[in-house]
Amino acid sequence: IILDYTGVSDLTLELLADYCPDLKTVSFMECRKFSRDGLESFFERMKNLLSVNVKGLFNFTGAALAGLLEGSAKTLDHLKLEKNPIELTDVRKVLEQCPRLSELSLAHMDFHTVNMAGEQVFEVLMKGVSQLFTQQIVKLDISHNKS
Repeated sequence: IILDYTGVSDLTLELLADYCPDLKTVSFMECRKFSRDGLESFFERMKNLLSVNVKGLFNFTGAALAGLLEGSAKTLDHLKLEKNPIELTDVRKVLEQCPRLSELSLAHMDFHTVNMAGEQVFEVLMKGVSQLFTQQIVKLDISHNKS
């Protein structure tokens, strides 16, 4: 389901989780009315997601990402986290817990607790997960990450 740039709220997330529990793809690009709790609850309930685009949600934090990993880590193949307040430690969890992940987009991220350029972000991601990373990721986008 693609709901990009719509004014939908947590009620939509509840309805989707209740009536469409087997969704494979969700795209909520720039849907800014979702709450942190609503996103976390929704993603915990979704068990078969293959592709997720949460670009620019602002309330998609580490807790919502943890919910996504709890629900769909084993099935997730494509993940766009662009323009969200996610920490590098959370990104590493994605790499460690998502064995099928082949595409990860971290463009325009605000790693606000660290002051790093794109090259430094890439280095941090590679440390400790380099073998896993090079075997599974086909596309990594870390563009527009400036110090």
